[in-house]
Amino acid sequence: MFLLDQISKLLGRSSTTVLAFHKIPLYEDTLLPEELALSGFTRILDELLGFVRVLPLDEIVAGLASGRMPANAVAITFDDGYDSWAHGVVPLLRDRNVPATFFITTGQLTGEPLWHERIAHAVTNTACPELRVGMHRLPVRTAQERRLAASALLDDLKYRSLSDRMMLIEALEEQAGVTPIGLPRMDVQQLKDIQAAGFSIGAHSVNHPILTCVDGPEAMQEIGRSREVLQGLLGDPIPFFAYPNGRAGRDYAKTHVDLVRRLGFKAAVTTDAGVVHAGTPALEIPRFSPWSTSAVRLRLQLIRNHLMNGRIRHESR
Repeated sequence: MFLLDQISKLLGRSSTTVLAFHKIPLYEDTLLPEELALSGFTRILDELLGFVRVLPLDEIVAGLASGRMPANAVAITFDDGYDSWAHGVVPLLRDRNVPATFFITTGQLTGEPLWHERIAHAVTNTACPELRVGMHRLPVRTAQERRLAASALLDDLKYRSLSDRMMLIEALEEQAGVTPIGLPRMDVQQLKDIQAAGFSIGAHSVNHPILTCVDGPEAMQEIGRSREVLQGLLGDPIPFFAYPNGRAGRDYAKTHVDLVRRLGFKAAVTTDAGVVHAGTPALEIPRFSPWSTSAVRLRLQLIRNHLMNGRIRHESR
């Protein structure tokens, strides 16, 4: 372990890692067992605190501006917005005095549950033996069939236009015999509580579209409106943006980076693996999602991420 820590410190002398997490449910989700639950996240966090410094994202961005990156450090971020954060990761981070940035999809703040939560809810709660959605014919009799059905629908609908996605989700819910009414979502008070606890807030679009699947005006609306909503609710500037899904070339293009710049964001994060070094574009900061709760494997994952060049490649360039 000592040797791995020394290697990590050596690699981290002039670069920083930004970590990306998502829902962190209080307990393991039987439909999505691969999701990191609170107990697993707690083990990862406590391991990190033993050998790296956890810094706010704005310190990483400041390091980019000055050309001097914080050494042996990570920043922690969360995407989307979930009501479970209020009862799980937020008090956990607060108790350990750990900074973090939460990127919020704002449509849910006005009552619209996250699209992928609606799919999971429909697949989990249907009494039908089979669901037919678009070209999919999906058996849902067993737990394994439900997991496969949810995965197939998420992968397909993710890359649909917003109008097509909504049409298919509504058809799915009608067939499954469920409604999204009462489905858990982050509300405005929970958002304000996160800010009041000292954490930073970033924008993550209104409806979480893949930006390459919408036209220019719709992309501008999704990015700009999410920031306006958050600023209006919180009364503070929102300097950071997270690209939905976040893979360069596939999920967003150079035109979207330019749009984020024109809208005045100071920095933006992706989900391309790699570390942040002095030459990293502030509007394309890579992030890495650790998944192992093993102390040794976590360190090996971080070392591997350091060894990636972190350069951004766009298919459209």
